[in-house]
Amino acid sequence: MLRKHRKARGLTQAQLGDRIGKSKSQISDLERGRNIMRVDTAKVISIELGCDIDDLYEWAYDDPKQDLDG
Repeated sequence: MLRKHRKARGLTQAQLGDRIGKSKSQISDLERGRNIMRVDTAKVISIELGCDIDDLYEWAYDDPKQDLDG
């Protein structure tokens, strides 16, 4: 999800990393799922990319309503 939003803004991994204080390799690792994106990092990225934090995560729900109801 991160890659899609980054590319939509026309940014390279290096450019996004420079803007948020992360390396190109850290951005790559986040995009490839090698590292789990912390919420504080997601907040900074979402502000930079102009999207919601939720847009940066892939949520794996079979039935979202069921998960919300417990």
